[in-house]
Amino acid sequence: AEHLPALLNRGSFETDGSRAADFKEARDEWERKFLSLHLIHHQWNVAATAQAIGLTPASLGRMLKRHGIEPPAPVRRSAPEGTQRTISRSLVLYGRGLHSGLKTGLIIEPLPPNSGIRFGSLTTSDTVAARAEFVDNTNHATNLRNGPVVARTIEHLMSALHAHGVTNLLVKIGEEVPVMDGSSVEFCRLLEEAGLEEQGAGAAPLALDRTYEVGEPGSPEGYLRAEPADELTVSYLLDLPKPVGRQSYRYHHTGPESFLAEIAQARTFSFIWEMENLERMGLGEGGRWGNFILVDKERVVNTELRFPDEFVRHKILDLMGDLYLLGRPLRARVTAERTGHRHNVALVRLLTEALL
Repeated sequence: AEHLPALLNRGSFETDGSRAADFKEARDEWERKFLSLHLIHHQWNVAATAQAIGLTPASLGRMLKRHGIEPPAPVRRSAPEGTQRTISRSLVLYGRGLHSGLKTGLIIEPLPPNSGIRFGSLTTSDTVAARAEFVDNTNHATNLRNGPVVARTIEHLMSALHAHGVTNLLVKIGEEVPVMDGSSVEFCRLLEEAGLEEQGAGAAPLALDRTYEVGEPGSPEGYLRAEPADELTVSYLLDLPKPVGRQSYRYHHTGPESFLAEIAQARTFSFIWEMENLERMGLGEGGRWGNFILVDKERVVNTELRFPDEFVRHKILDLMGDLYLLGRPLRARVTAERTGHRHNVALVRLLTEALL
């Protein structure tokens, strides 16, 4: 006993002036402080905090619930309604194309107001606008084409631009946006590093006049609905073979913080038999152990999930990226069942024809 710290020998443990009655109370108090400090450091990003302290997101979530720890009210950092936005400086990001397999990268550059999001070649001045009219195909990704200019697999970057409210930007690529880790996290970090700059009015959110639908409710072929609402919410029902199974998630978008905490980290995924089909089609050549989730008939074979429902969260990530082909933020309650890029782009085309 004489080798123990004096605080313990006094029979109580004192932290910041509070006095614990017993060991359990002292431990709980220490856990609350430890978890709170790490959550603050990681901006209340549960998945990032869990990884940093050696827990799974599910385990950390249970601890937070037990201690009654809740994040503060979200601080909206997205541009005010009607405000256009670009980046403050140009930056470069290196990576590999998911479907081409080629080492590639991208350069992001600011653009003046009313320019929109544009993808360009690294070697010419030609560009293609990120609009539904230029969608070339939705074969396992959203791809754009305008004459010789091709921009493939744009959805993860577009999702980050949507979340941060970036309305004017030039993205130079070698045909395909790099996949990075299969999520939108690196693109969000890139935008934060570049800095965001307000450009004045002219990008009011798109409000719906009625309900718009693609497909039939409950159809195994997919169903997508957008209804008038004051803010953007996305509810997704995923229904795939096991071990993915049936998953659902509702996301209420309040700005970059909510996107980073709930959606941005969710990675793209594929079943082993789908990868074999992709290879036969000449796609998926850039798939690596660290940039997507690979699933066989029984389990995830190459990684630990960042969320128990990471699969359905990634579908919301893709949907938010495709919705930004509207060129403006959307006010709507969006409901999706078993949908993919084909349905997403079809909805954007409906909205574009009716409202823009």
